[in-house]
Amino acid sequence: GALPAGAPAPPTGALAVEALAGYSGACVSLRRGNMRCELRAGPSLAQATIKELPLDELELVSLRGVVQSAEVDLDFMRRKGTGSIELTQPRFSGVKGESFTSGFAWSGDVVTLQPTVLQQEVSRYELQGQYEVPTLERRAGAAAA
Repeated sequence: GALPAGAPAPPTGALAVEALAGYSGACVSLRRGNMRCELRAGPSLAQATIKELPLDELELVSLRGVVQSAEVDLDFMRRKGTGSIELTQPRFSGVKGESFTSGFAWSGDVVTLQPTVLQQEVSRYELQGQYEVPTLERRAGAAAA
């Protein structure tokens, strides 16, 4: 169930969970210290916001660091969406960085990777690109050619 508005904060280190569900969708909120995670989903929409999530505690393969902020907003009916992420002290399989930032934009059949940057102590790596999602029409056209 949901915690009432104005409910006291959970004890330090405890995880507070709120969940609401209805005909038009669902919402889940997780809080622990400064960490926040909000998830919302509806019939054709999905949204997520994350703040100050320490990846070390999740033990996801060898991915470490802190998600300072991450947001995803998708509209499946309109076939569009955006997302972004900012990590501090990222580490993955021996590769360490000071920061990592990335984002994407989705519109129709095109997903654009916005400038993605891994900043290390003495180097910087940047990547950006675009991907066209294969559709049945394009596949049929390519097969006929």
